[in-house]
Amino acid sequence: EAEKAALTALIATIGENMQLRRAVRWQGAGPVASYLHMGGKIGVLLEVEGPVENPELLTDVCMHVAAFNPRFIKPENVPASVLASEREIARAQVQGKPEKIIEKIVDGKIAKWYTDVCLMLQPWLRDDKTCLAKVAPKLVVRRFLRWQIGEEL
Repeated sequence: EAEKAALTALIATIGENMQLRRAVRWQGAGPVASYLHMGGKIGVLLEVEGPVENPELLTDVCMHVAAFNPRFIKPENVPASVLASEREIARAQVQGKPEKIIEKIVDGKIAKWYTDVCLMLQPWLRDDKTCLAKVAPKLVVRRFLRWQIGEEL
């Protein structure tokens, strides 16, 4: 109820109708960081495990998530159905090649895809010649959330 009252008050103050389309509440066990980009058009929440030696690193990770929009933390977090679908797409791209090398090519394409969609393997925000897994090998990301105004739900 408090949220509805706050939203009603904002609508009255601003004079624009607004809708709260989604909300999330985390009760984290580890350090949590947040970042707002473009005046709040993109928002990121991040939770990690264990002590963090460099708190600025968490802000950088949030900025990275805002900029590069990873879908997963690391390859082990990719659901089997998503991986199977990506393997099918990769296999379709190499039709006509000798059967012996198709699987190796598909494996290579999947490895490249991981660097596009996995936070820990994407080219790092501060140095695109490396990745977060190499910059902070002890960092354990538990979860992250990236919301952007106007994106599909």
